[in-house]
Parts: sequence; C-alpha cells; structure tokens
Amino acid sequence: MSVDAVAVIRVPYADVCKTHGLTPASTHLAALEETFPFVPVGDEATGCFLLVPFFSDPADLAAATRRVVGSILDAHDDERGIPVLSDAGWPDAGYGSYEEVAGASPKLVPKISEAELKDAIEAQMRDAGFGDLAPKIEAGMRDAMARAQGAGAGGFEAGLFEAAAQMLAAMSPDEQAQLQAMAKQMFGLGDPVEGGPPGAAVPPPGPAPIVDDEFGDPEDAPPKK
Repeated sequence: MSVDAVAVIRVPYADVCKTHGLTPASTHLAALEETFPFVPVGDEATGCFLLVPFFSDPADLAAATRRVVGSILDAHDDERGIPVLSDAGWPDAGYGSYEEVAGASPKLVPKISEAELKDAIEAQMRDAGFGDLAPKIEAGMRDAMARAQGAGAGGFEAGLFEAAAQMLAAMSPDEQAQLQAMAKQMFGLGDPVEGGPPGAAVPPPGPAPIVDDEFGDPEDAPPKK
C-alpha cells in the first residue's frame, strides 16, 4: 500500500469548494466522500489529498498541489510554503487548525503558478518522449482533474479514467498510435520506436518464438536446416 501526500493550504474550505463548484460537507468525515480530495482543516484551511507518493520530489509535490487545487491556490499566503503530510498519518478526525498542521508537517513545498505547472508538465512529457503530443496531454490532465473533483473518494479515480478516455477519443488515429507506442516503451512493453525514450523494450536475443496452433503455447522456432 502506497503512502500518499496531503497538502494543506491556508485557504478556507468553503472558498475552495466554491471555486470547484462543490457543496461544503458538514463534517470532516463527510467531506472524504462528498468533496474529495478536499477536506476542512479548522475554519481557515483546506486539506488536499494529492494521490501522489508522499516521498516524491518537492517539485513534483508542488506541481501536484497546483494541479489539484487550481487557481484558488493563489490565495495561500504562508511565505514558508505549503505543508505536506502523509495520508497514513492523517487523523480520522482531521486537524483543528492550519498552525497545528504546519507544526506537524515534516516538509514544506513551494507554491508554483499555473504557468509554471503547465511548463513543467509539458517538459516532463517531452522528456518522456511524447514530443508534440505534450501540450494535448497536459491539457487532458487538467481536464481530467477538473472532471474528477467532487466525485467522492470512490468515484475520483473513475472520473480520471473517463476524462483520459475522452482525451484519447479527441486525438487522431496517428496520435493515438504514437501515444500507445510511447506508453508501451515507458512500461517496457513491445518493440522500441525510433526516437523513443531511454529504457525502451528490446527484443530478446535468439530465435523468435512461434505459437503452437493446437494449444496456443509458445515454442522455440525450429533450427534452420
């Protein structure tokens, strides 16, 4: 089970909900279902479940916070940065105040702008080998997060997948094929594509396997005579 990050911003929960078109929940426990990934932290702050590993680099946590919170993050006014805690240590009843969180937080991450987030995501996509598809993927990620918010803890990931499917549907067949090929390389599947990222899968040495027509099991190719 992974340990994910929770960022806490000094912006009232009601304001965050209003920005995202959500109806504030009456309790912290209800918020976990009704306004996930946002929960109240006292009257002055909001906890934001980022769904990224707590041990990620600070730059990645900062980007995830901006991606989840959106424009309302601009109202966060703590010059020290943004407190980040692990969801594993998050109390069932939540925290009572922002300063309580700040005192318990093991790390602070910087607040980045919307433009910085966009540039960072596009750079990551290009470094991963997605080339000219990077802007479309970045826009798709923003749309996916917007659609998923407010779907409840159970439906949040489903909302992400639905938006991702729509992003793929909006791409041309050539773009879909390029994205599929790059994704296979990233996960070590399939053959490498020219110009692809490092670490791409390569065919194993030796004779190519053939499939037995009767049983469907792979067999070694017979030696040439």
